[in-house]
Amino acid sequence: MAQLRMPRKVVLPFGYIITVKLLSNSDFNRKDHGSDGLWEVDRRTIYIRKSLPLNRKRYILLHELGHAWLDFQHHHIDDGRASAE
Repeated sequence: MAQLRMPRKVVLPFGYIITVKLLSNSDFNRKDHGSDGLWEVDRRTIYIRKSLPLNRKRYILLHELGHAWLDFQHHHIDDGRASAE
């Protein structure tokens, strides 16, 4: 059975490419000391702690992709004009 790995990138519609980077604890703590994952919209990058178990990394990836999807919708589908209706 082939082992599943973390993707290095995720492609959303219209070529919106998200990079996924696994960082050591020390590198991750420089970005965010209190969490296991981080979405940086300006870099279109998701950072995840490398030391986490694979199931936790997958959970964090999906959680951060949720943030990325909301940013994608806001900036690329509704041209930043999301309403509160």
